Amino acid sequence: MKSPQIWIDYIKNVADNYPPKGSVTFTVDDLENLLDGVFRTAVNKTGYNIQMVEPMFDNFSNEANGTFAEMLTGFSCLKYLPKLTASTVHDTQNDCYRVVRQFIARMVRDSRKGVAPLNYALNQLDEINMKKDKLAFNKGDAFFVGYLVTFKVKIEYLDNINTEVQQTGWLDL
Repeated sequence: MKSPQIWIDYIKNVADNYPPKGSVTFTVDDLENLLDGVFRTAVNKTGYNIQMVEPMFDNFSNEANGTFAEMLTGFSCLKYLPKLTASTVHDTQNDCYRVVRQFIARMVRDSRKGVAPLNYALNQLDEINMKKDKLAFNKGDAFFVGYLVTFKVKIEYLDNINTEVQQTGWLDL
């Protein structure tokens, strides 16, 4: 199986290198617990809180060159607001939307270059069922606004068995 860890590592790398370096806190959680996940870790009160949706797999298909699956994943970009006004919510959502667009642009650029784990899977945004939703919520006396981006992409789930055996050296199978 292609490990979801490579996707997590990729998004973490994009987040860790987002300018200025150190302005992003990165966490991973499943979709149901995503918004609570930011509160289980140190909240970045001056920068961005990027949370990745833990990849989930569905709709498996066997093809001549391997087994494929649809992977649902995504990320949220949230920013802490110490004071709540209509203008700060609007400005902060616009700021998070800019970050989301930059992340997506980076992913598309890397996909078109064949960078793993994207491997040309995100070349056409209209083919991956991408959704962007505004977020605004409070937890205690902390208020966060931002965006949640989710997408489905068809990826190779299992390598062609013969290729996998040759690469691993498990020739006794």
